[in-house]
Amino acid sequence: MAALAILRHGRRAHAHGLPLSRALSTATAGTDPGAISVSDARRRLRREYNPDRAVSILEAIDTTSISAGATRYALSIVARRLSLAGRVTEAEALISSYLPACTTEPYLAAVLYSYASANLPEKALDAFRSTAPSLPTPISPFAFNALLSTFLRCRCHHRIPALFAELSKEFSITPNETSYGILVKAYCMTSDDAKAKQTLDQMREQGVSPTTKTYTALIDSLYRQKKTEEAELLWKEMVESGCKPDVAAYNVKAMNCGLHGKPEEVMEVMTKMEADGVKPGIITYNFLMTSYCRNGKLEDAKVLYHSLAEKGCFPDAFT
Repeated sequence: MAALAILRHGRRAHAHGLPLSRALSTATAGTDPGAISVSDARRRLRREYNPDRAVSILEAIDTTSISAGATRYALSIVARRLSLAGRVTEAEALISSYLPACTTEPYLAAVLYSYASANLPEKALDAFRSTAPSLPTPISPFAFNALLSTFLRCRCHHRIPALFAELSKEFSITPNETSYGILVKAYCMTSDDAKAKQTLDQMREQGVSPTTKTYTALIDSLYRQKKTEEAELLWKEMVESGCKPDVAAYNVKAMNCGLHGKPEEVMEVMTKMEADGVKPGIITYNFLMTSYCRNGKLEDAKVLYHSLAEKGCFPDAFT
């Protein structure tokens, strides 16, 4: 890919004292070192922490068959490697080099997500504003949601309500359930439960049904603020609205019981999970072990730990 070859030239010139911006503007495409498959690139990138070698792997991917999803995965990893190495300017240049090829919403979304990996939400906003007008109209919420998610991932959630209102109006975008879900999550991260609940009402007014994921974000926020009764009422509303609780929703319940209740309460949640056809996972069992430990039942926690494999679970970093 020419853009990546330019970036490589820029890195070499930058190492010799030439400003990166000048190096990028004067570079020409180099020779293709030999294309590799997307699957091979994914495997290599997962294990490669040297940013220069990571860029080389990205550059060698066979671009004739790479999808938007694969682009997001590979570009995000390399951008993160550069950013963690303190080479944020290069990470920005790398991501931005993909913008001219963003002629569809999935590819623009993939690039916008990559800005989050380098903690560059405002650059993602600039990219969206400059690229979105060239997309076929009407613009769907796809890239819009990617931008909002980028701000959420970078913990710039305080910016999301204004961006939600401004950009949806500016680009005539009709927000969908994912868009509203991100907005609810943003309000939850600032503990603004009132605004989050108002957003649920706004969704219904617009003919958009809240999803289990959206309900779960607010229920989690209420539990964390020890507003248990409100959380339980919202859980009831979620179920009555036809949203089936998934493992993430049940884990929120298990977390509350694990941190503030007794092991029996966590096990009651797990029994309900299984009755609903939802299999408890390692996160669920972690909360049960937490409850055992908090209630002085260390031996029970040990027994559970040693039986995890039988339950089809394996310890993670939190176990």
